[in-house]
Amino acid sequence: MKVKYAYYEEFAKYFDLLASADKNKINIFLKFLVSSFNKIKIPVKLVLELACGSGRFTIPLANKGYKIIATDPSKAYLDLAKKKAKKNKLSIKFIRKDMRKIKYKDKFDAIFCKEAIYYMLNKKDLLTTFNCVNKALKKDGAFIFDIPNWKKSWKEREIFYIKKGGTIFFSGIHLFKDVKKKLIIHDALVFAVDKGKIKTGIDKHILKMWKPEELKLYLLQAGFTKVMLLDLDTSKSFTNKSKRLAVIAIK
Repeated sequence: MKVKYAYYEEFAKYFDLLASADKNKINIFLKFLVSSFNKIKIPVKLVLELACGSGRFTIPLANKGYKIIATDPSKAYLDLAKKKAKKNKLSIKFIRKDMRKIKYKDKFDAIFCKEAIYYMLNKKDLLTTFNCVNKALKKDGAFIFDIPNWKKSWKEREIFYIKKGGTIFFSGIHLFKDVKKKLIIHDALVFAVDKGKIKTGIDKHILKMWKPEELKLYLLQAGFTKVMLLDLDTSKSFTNKSKRLAVIAIK
């Protein structure tokens, strides 16, 4: 299948309108992050964000006083994030980088990633990422991320729509599940109206349905000393009834 990331390229600013409108989803993850930062042994001052996108979490955390370096492979998303930082008069270092290729050593108090771990489609890429993150953390630092619980949150078809000012964005999504390979095939029609001009496109990509026990095993193999599997909404232990899996891995 030919991959096409319309969401993160030519339709980035429209998809950002949709993603940024979900304040509840943003606030739940922000609350979990800050709570997790406060629980680890070392004071969290310097933070690395992987796959930062348009800065949905970068900007609020920087406003709370955390010093953040944010990375993402999408130039379109980084341009949006930089504009938001400038508007908020924040000094944030943004770097265009794939999370499998970050090169830091004993630098960060915490590293986090919202959802994008499911783009690591095989064990090699996942372990490469976990090893890079482990090296980049200070001793007792934390790696925090979340992914959907595919057993709970699976929807074969979904429609997203938002209208803001003169802009309309619509996305009709069809998801195909490959149970044998534990993959989700994401196939979406993307439609936008901006200042009277119509744009259409296709977004096609693949997501990996990682099991909690797999993630824990590979994190330990990468050198993390403790791994907690939690329910993002409650911060209690993850169960099959949880909507989202939140992971805290301590170096």
